[in-house]
Amino acid sequence: MYKRDSLDSDLVEAIPAYPAKDGCLSRIPYSSVMAFVMCIVGVIMFAIMMIWSFNASVEQARRALDITNIPWLERVHLMFIIVAILMVIISVFLLIIGFLSTGSTREEVYKRADSRRGGRVICVLAMIFSYLLNILWMFMLSITAILSFVYYIFSDLCRHLHGYSEGNCLDFSVFRPLFQDVSHSDLKLCGGNAQEFCALTNTVFSWNIVGFVGAFIICLGLVQFLASNASNYAHVSNEQRYIELKEVLYLDNNLQEYPQPIQQKYYPSKRSWPSPPNIPPPMPRKQKPMDEFKRSRNHQNPQIRGQSNQMTNSTRRNSYQNSIHGSNPWLNQKQY
Repeated sequence: MYKRDSLDSDLVEAIPAYPAKDGCLSRIPYSSVMAFVMCIVGVIMFAIMMIWSFNASVEQARRALDITNIPWLERVHLMFIIVAILMVIISVFLLIIGFLSTGSTREEVYKRADSRRGGRVICVLAMIFSYLLNILWMFMLSITAILSFVYYIFSDLCRHLHGYSEGNCLDFSVFRPLFQDVSHSDLKLCGGNAQEFCALTNTVFSWNIVGFVGAFIICLGLVQFLASNASNYAHVSNEQRYIELKEVLYLDNNLQEYPQPIQQKYYPSKRSWPSPPNIPPPMPRKQKPMDEFKRSRNHQNPQIRGQSNQMTNSTRRNSYQNSIHGSNPWLNQKQY
C-alpha cells in the first residue's frame, strides 16, 4: 500500500504503510533460550554427578555394613535418567512457548481472538509447570546440600586421622541402631577400609558440590522461565494493542524521515458553472426534387398569413360596394 499526493501530479517517494517483519535475530526469545541452556546444563551436571556420587556412597555402605547385594541400585540409576529426560522435555516445551510468543512470530500465530485465548491458556500452564518444578528442584537442592554437609563432616574426620593403620579407626557405632535390621557389622573402619572410605569421601564430597551447583542452576533457569512466561502471557493478551501501537510508531517515523511535499494552493477559475458540452452539428437532410422550387417560391412571394387574409376581405368588400353603386343610380350621383 502506497501513498500519493492528491493535489500534485508528481509521484511522492513510495512509503510502505505497514512495518516489515522482524528478522531471525528479532524472533529469538533470548530470556527463554538462556533459561533453557541453564536447565539443560544443570540437569546434565546434577544427573551425572549424583549417579557417580550414589555409586560411591553405595560402595562405602557395602564396606561399612558388609552388604554384598543391593537390589534397588539399578532402579535408582533409572530414576535419575528418567528425571533428566523429563526435565529436558519440559524445558523444550517451555522454550517453544517462548519462540511462539516473541516478535513477528507472535503477531502471525496470535492474530485471532481464539488463538490468543489458547496462547493465554498455554502460558498459564507453562507458569504452573515452572512453579511446581521449581519447588521440586528446591527440594532436590536441599537434599544435595544435606549430603554435601554430611560428606564434609566425613572428610573432616578423615583429615584428623594420623594414619591408616589398625590402631587408627573410624567408629560409626553410634549409628548401629539404624542398621541393626540390615547388617550386624560393628561399623568400625580400620586400616585399608578406612583408607578407601576416606578416598571415596573426598571424591563424593566434590561430586555432591557439583550436583548442588547443578540443582541451583536448574532452579535459576526455572525462575527465569517463570518470569518469561508471565511476560509472554501479558504480550499475548495485549497482542492487538501492540500491533496497532507498532503501526502508529512506524508511520510517525516514516513521516519524519520522508517529509510530505508542500501542497500548492488551488485557485478555481472565474466561471464557477461548468462549460457546456460539445454538441455535434446536425446531419444534413437528403434533398428532394421539389425543395428547390419551394425555396424559390417562398423568396419571391413572401406573404404573411394575416396580410393575405386582409387583402382577400378588402377585395370582397370593394366588389360588393361596386355592385351596389352600379344598381342604384342615386348613390352614383356626386354630392355637392
